[in-house]
Amino acid sequence: MKEKGLSGQDLLPNKVLALQVELGELANEWQMFKYWKGDPRPRTASLRNPAVMMPEDQEWYNPLLEEYVDCLHFALSIGIDTGNDDLTFVMPNTDSDIIYTFIELNAIAAELLDRHSMGMLVDTDILYIDLLEKLFGLGKQLGFTFDQIEAEYLRKNAINHHRQECGY
Repeated sequence: MKEKGLSGQDLLPNKVLALQVELGELANEWQMFKYWKGDPRPRTASLRNPAVMMPEDQEWYNPLLEEYVDCLHFALSIGIDTGNDDLTFVMPNTDSDIIYTFIELNAIAAELLDRHSMGMLVDTDILYIDLLEKLFGLGKQLGFTFDQIEAEYLRKNAINHHRQECGY
């Protein structure tokens, strides 16, 4: 924050938009809403650098999991900004249609921003818990285990910190 001259700025709108963009990227990797495609299966394996010629130097990754973790990163950052960084929640029932889960997550994020913008901080903890429950429920719907999510989060977080150190 200091290095970028952002201290004291309200970055919640940026973080909400970033979460919504990441949710869109996650949905794009999931693909199952793309009724027009012949094969809308989720993208769960991709080469990071396909131009690398030596097979032993090629890195396979799960783009669906990576985008999910990006969503989690911004959701947690929103929690810090709204003072909701020390909450207890339960894993939700994941029987709802996954498409509605995506839509609900975007709506909850927008509602958090609306309340913040109007200075109505009442019940933001309830909204934020709903956001996290739905996001972790989405991870479960996508077939991720908590261990997979945690490992990918730690991997991606290390990359993000390295990027920041290098002036990204």
